[in-house]
Amino acid sequence: ELLHSGTTRSFEFHSADTGALALAQVQARAGGERILLAGPVDDMEPLELLARLAGPGGFLYCPVVVITPGTGRKHGPALLRAGAQDYIGEAWLSPFGLARTIDNALVRWSTERTLRERDAALQSEIADRRRIEGELRLAKQRFEAALSASPVIVFNQDRALRYTWIHNVPAALRQAGFLGHSDTEVLPCPEEGSRALALKRLAMRGTRILRQQVRVHHGDAEHHFDLTLQPQYGADGEVVGITGAAVDVTEHRLAQAALQASRQQPGLAVQVGGLGVTE
Repeated sequence: ELLHSGTTRSFEFHSADTGALALAQVQARAGGERILLAGPVDDMEPLELLARLAGPGGFLYCPVVVITPGTGRKHGPALLRAGAQDYIGEAWLSPFGLARTIDNALVRWSTERTLRERDAALQSEIADRRRIEGELRLAKQRFEAALSASPVIVFNQDRALRYTWIHNVPAALRQAGFLGHSDTEVLPCPEEGSRALALKRLAMRGTRILRQQVRVHHGDAEHHFDLTLQPQYGADGEVVGITGAAVDVTEHRLAQAALQASRQQPGLAVQVGGLGVTE
């Protein structure tokens, strides 16, 4: 009667003479909007009732308002810590006071449920991100392990053709400091750096993979690379630079040159598969 006269909300009331019956009625109406108005009962203290209503993480299955003896100041703080959304002392019971307490409880419970749902979604997202990061780290480790045993250099360069990432640089060129620099700044021969930049500008303007062999001098050594280039695109579809791979084919070219020389010199024995072959 107090609640009906103090609020415009429409409530359907179900009374329970014991705490056990109150719990059963709450569980029977799971999923619907409900609120438990808990007064003194003989079989169960309010704190026990709250503990039995608590789900995972201590969140109550429905909002609870506890009616306490006196003003409620003695028992109220403990009830709030146990999960009750609000309390009201018998000395303060009035139509308006009870209606306001129930409104507060409904808002607090709904707010906490929303926060918990968002936190659960955030924790799930964090777990997914950590799993993906772990998979990426593993893939990166496998990628680097495979590259370290191969003569392949992979790299990215921005629109100004400055290196933003490079991996598996040959020992002879590691001191060049590629990151943040262009080919003309890191390659010992300026002409070779200019030719490399021209090729990469051409690749950046195209839509297909560009492949060409290039020559790089370092000291007295001459290296040959099979260079593969393609544009790198940003999220908006615009070209943001290039992605490239360079395979060191120096030994292959030297072997080809030696074979060609042997064919041009009759009588020179060439070792093939462990057998001496004489032309």
